[in-house]
Amino acid sequence: MSAGHGCLSARHRCTRDTPLDQLDLDPSLPLAEARQHQHALRQLQQQWLQRLKDQGHVRHQLQDDHALSTLLQKLNDHASELHQRFSQWPSFITCGLQRIEDKQDRTEQGDQELATQLSQVQAALSGVQRHGDPKIDPITSWSQDRLETTLASATTMDIAALRVILTAGKTSLDALLQGQALLACGQRDEAGEKFDLVIQQEQSTSDRLKKAYEGMAQIAYDQAHFEAALAYRQKAADFIEKQADPCGWASAQGEIAYILDDLGRHQEAEPLMQEALRLIEQHLPPTHPDIATALNNVATLLWSANRLKEAEPLMRRALKIDDASSSPDHPNVAVKLNNLATLLWSTQRLKEAEPLLRRALKIDEACYGPDHPTVAIRLNTLATLHQAAQRLKEAEPLMRRALKIDEACYGPNHPKVAIDLTNLATLRKATRRPMEAELMMRRALQIDEASYGPDHPHVATDLSNLALLLQATRRPMEAEPLMRRALQIDEARYGPDHPEVAIDLNNLATLLKTTHRLTEAEPLSRRVVALLVGFKRSTGHEHPSFRTAMQNYCTILTAQNLPQAVVLEKLRAVGVH
Repeated sequence: MSAGHGCLSARHRCTRDTPLDQLDLDPSLPLAEARQHQHALRQLQQQWLQRLKDQGHVRHQLQDDHALSTLLQKLNDHASELHQRFSQWPSFITCGLQRIEDKQDRTEQGDQELATQLSQVQAALSGVQRHGDPKIDPITSWSQDRLETTLASATTMDIAALRVILTAGKTSLDALLQGQALLACGQRDEAGEKFDLVIQQEQSTSDRLKKAYEGMAQIAYDQAHFEAALAYRQKAADFIEKQADPCGWASAQGEIAYILDDLGRHQEAEPLMQEALRLIEQHLPPTHPDIATALNNVATLLWSANRLKEAEPLMRRALKIDDASSSPDHPNVAVKLNNLATLLWSTQRLKEAEPLLRRALKIDEACYGPDHPTVAIRLNTLATLHQAAQRLKEAEPLMRRALKIDEACYGPNHPKVAIDLTNLATLRKATRRPMEAELMMRRALQIDEASYGPDHPHVATDLSNLALLLQATRRPMEAEPLMRRALQIDEARYGPDHPEVAIDLNNLATLLKTTHRLTEAEPLSRRVVALLVGFKRSTGHEHPSFRTAMQNYCTILTAQNLPQAVVLEKLRAVGVH
C-alpha cells in the first residue's frame, strides 16, 4: 500500500487499495519464506483496514464510480426541479397573502358581528339586573341555565345561538369580548380581570371603555359594592351625550339613579330617574317596552320613598304597556303583575293583590314549567301574602315547594336556598315553632356567609332575623352581638344615614331597653328618629317605620322618668315638632 493511501483520517472519505486476490503469490513456486512474509503483510493489511473501518473510511471499489455518476445526475435533475419551483414561488406567495387578507377581512367582520351581539347580551343582562331585586333574588345566585334562558328571552335569541356567541366570546382574542361573555356566564371574577385589562390598555377607545366600565359596575353591584358600582356607572355615562343620544343618556342616568336609591340618596336619584323617563317618552312610541321599564323604575324609586300613591299609577301604566306590546302571557307581564301586587299588599289591599300574583304564577308556570326558579319566586311571594293575611296553612306548602325547586335547581348550599329557608323560618316562628325556625335561620346564615363573605348586606339581614328570634326566645345575650355585627355591616355598606341602618339601630335600642339599659338605648333610639326625620325631609314622605321608631323613643324617654319639658326638648332636637 502506498504512503499516500494511509494518511486519511476524516470520516466518510474514500480510501483506494489493491484488491486482496491480486496480492496472492503463485502457490506452485517454492517460496516458503516469501509466503510467510506475505502472510505477515496480509495480517498488517487486515489490521489497517479494520482501523480504517473503525474510523469511518469507505473502501472504494470500481463499481462505486458508476454509482457516484448516477447520484450526481440525480442531484443535477433535482437542482433543475428546485430551480423551476423557485421560479413559481412569487405567484404562490402573492396568492397566499391574498388569502390571508381575505381571511383577516372575514375575521374582522365576524369580530364586529360578535361585538354587536355581545353588546346586546350585556344590555339585556343590565336590564335583567335592573328589573330584579338583588336582596330577594340576586343574579349572583342564578344557575347558568337560568341565566342563559333569561338572556335568550331578553335578546330574542335561540338559546343554542346564545351559547355559541358566549363560547365565541370567551375564546376570542379580544379582552372586551371575553369579559362580556364571561359576565353573561356568571364568571364575574374572570370578567373583571378582562375589563380591567381593557381599561388599562384602551383608555383612548371610548366605546370599548364605556362597555368595560358598565361591566365592572355590574360586577360591583352584584357584590353589593354600591359606591364602586356608582363610580363605574358615572364613568360609563360620561361617554354619552344627551343631545346626540337622548335615549342612551336616559338609560345610563337611570342606572345611576338606581344605585343612588340603593345608597339612600333619594333626593339625587329622583330627578335623574324622572328626566330619564321624560326623554324616553319624548323619543319613543307610547307603547314601547322601554317606556314600561322606565315607568317601573320611577315607581320603584317612589315606593322606596313610601310615596305609594304616586308609584301605583306608574306601575299600572307599565303593566298596560307590556300587555299591549307583548302577549298577555309574556314573562315581562308577570314581572309587572308581581310588582303591582306587592305594592297593593303593602297598602293592605290583599284581596286585590292575590289575583295578580296568581296570574303571574300561572304565566311563569306556562312559560318555564312548574319546577323553574322563577316559579319559586312567585310561590314565595304568594306564600308571604298568605302569611300576611294569617292564612298560614296555605302559605307553608307554597314555601316548601319553592324550597324544593331551588334545592333541585341550585343545590342545598345556594344563596337562593337561603332566601327560601329564611321565608320558611319566619313562618315557623309565626306558628310557634322556634326551634325549627332557628335551625333554618342558622343554615341560611351559613350559606350566605360562604357565598358572599362575612360582610355582605345579605349576611346582615340573616343576622338580624336570627337575633330577633333569639330575643323573642329570651336569649338577649346571644342576640346582642349579632345585632351589633349587622349594624356594623350595614353602616359600612350603605353609610351611616341609610334607612337600613335606622332599622338595625332600632332593633338594638329595643333590646337594650328590654335589658334595662336605658342610658345606652336612648342615644341609639334618638339617632333612629333623626335618620327617619331626615328621610322625610329628603323625600317629602314619611318612612313606614317612623311611627314605630317614635313610639320606641318616647317609651325610653318616659322610662327614664324625665320631666315633660325635657322630653319635648329632646324631640325638638331631632326635628319632631
